Amino acid sequence: MTIPSNIKLLFSVLLLFALTANSQNEKEKFAEKRFLGSAYVSSYSLFPVGDNFANEGLEIDDSGVQFGFEWYLFKKFIVGGDFRFIRSENINRPLLGNYNGTNINSFNFKVGYRHLINEQFNVSITGGVGPVIYRSTAPRGERFRDSGTSYEFVGDFTYNFISFIGVFIQGGFRLDDLNIDAPSAIDSNFGGASYFRVSAGVKFTFVNRLYQWELDEEQREREEDARKDREADERARQRRIKKDSNKG
Repeated sequence: MTIPSNIKLLFSVLLLFALTANSQNEKEKFAEKRFLGSAYVSSYSLFPVGDNFANEGLEIDDSGVQFGFEWYLFKKFIVGGDFRFIRSENINRPLLGNYNGTNINSFNFKVGYRHLINEQFNVSITGGVGPVIYRSTAPRGERFRDSGTSYEFVGDFTYNFISFIGVFIQGGFRLDDLNIDAPSAIDSNFGGASYFRVSAGVKFTFVNRLYQWELDEEQREREEDARKDREADERARQRRIKKDSNKG
């Protein structure tokens, strides 16, 4: 799998920034780190499978790009989105028609579950759904598009070599359900496309570092709220007792 030169440059810039920031904060000691979310960029490769037009007529470029973001809810749950861009060439014109190639662009809204092995390693599973557009170009420059809905199920393994930056690999399955008009005899081939998908890239994680005094302050606030709740309950109980005694 080859990665475009612009992606390699972006990886290098992010890595240099991370190492510089880490050296500046190396002496700071934090009582707790809370992972809020992440943004990432990666390669994106599709491998068509099954009885469909993509497997029988498209040659998928191996230099696709993916951008994405995630928010972590209650530490373990994920909500986010992915943008994916990849190009393909038409290698079966008798089946697909007289056009050169297709740009496949998609966005998925995703939800999932994240498991922290430790501060450096984590794994996650997500499912996503969103719009997909196949933009094709004919030999004379004419352009046309087909649209539909893309579904993905993805597993992710991330290694954070610094608290807020790491590398990751992803693997999963993708199904594109497309609105393509085709003769009934071959409609099943053009109704959708299925793929195995693979990605590898860099992930920038948003971390909230808390000092011990901040944790102590949070604990005091929780204790104060609990004390007020107990006092309110006690006042309510005393009012009920007084009301019952007056009735008697």
